[in-house]
Amino acid sequence: MMETFNRIMSMILALFMSFLSSVGIALPRTGSVNDYAYGSDAAQMMDIYLPSGAQNKASNGAVLVLHDGLFDSGSKSDLKNTCDSIASSGYVAVALNYRLLSAKNKTVTVYSVLDDLTLAIKKLKEYSDENKLNITKIALAGDSAGGYYSMMYSYSRIIQSPIPIKFTAARVAPSDMTYDKWKDFYTDEQYINLLNLMGGTSYTVTDITADAASVNRTALYLSPVYYLNRSSVPTLFGYAYKDTVIPLSNRDSLKTTLDNCGVRNDSIEYTSATHDLSNVFNSLLKNADFSDQLVKYCNEFFA
Repeated sequence: MMETFNRIMSMILALFMSFLSSVGIALPRTGSVNDYAYGSDAAQMMDIYLPSGAQNKASNGAVLVLHDGLFDSGSKSDLKNTCDSIASSGYVAVALNYRLLSAKNKTVTVYSVLDDLTLAIKKLKEYSDENKLNITKIALAGDSAGGYYSMMYSYSRIIQSPIPIKFTAARVAPSDMTYDKWKDFYTDEQYINLLNLMGGTSYTVTDITADAASVNRTALYLSPVYYLNRSSVPTLFGYAYKDTVIPLSNRDSLKTTLDNCGVRNDSIEYTSATHDLSNVFNSLLKNADFSDQLVKYCNEFFA
């Protein structure tokens, strides 16, 4: 999946850079800082991609890009093409590693990763100050688990962010972990295992009915949509209509809640794609559309 995705992203980057060059706004990158530690854990590393002239600008916006991997795998090394594209469009890009979840280690949960993101943003601010980058605004973006964390942090931890968050972008990401959004898509065992992985809980299948109030409360707290309100940041999102990993009900729940809260949102619909977004004829154009929309969000909300 990742190898195919990287090939697609390489093609997207080439097309995107060709378009930028054609309109005279392509910018060369000045380089990157790799494996910059933001915490004491070996996983707490980030790569910082700098656009040309970043130190000469009055202020900079940065996009923190979070890798996918179904919560228990993945790496920032998979994000190079995406970050190159963002930096070449004139914005700082940051590829993040974070602690991974494990069914055998319940001490690391979704909330632990949100703590990682606060540490990473704090370290980015320190790096910005030390290097006169003046990063004054950020966005969080990602696919799948990365998209989940992007939304979850932007909605639930926005007040704690050391740098103001201006928008979030997510594709094929869980948005609503409540049982009714998954019950016709996952088996009860698959659902409860996912909930336990994310929350560090030890529920059994029988708890779905025997301890329904507790299970539902845990699921709500793990749902990005639960934290949406009228002050939430604008959201760019995309979902695959033939996804076998994330139910399309999560798209509907996110869209409905954003609209009900009056929050600006835009979407790219992958009507023929599965979870990896790379196995249909129009996936290249759809991915290019999403990349273009992401840059438009940067242009609008980082202005």
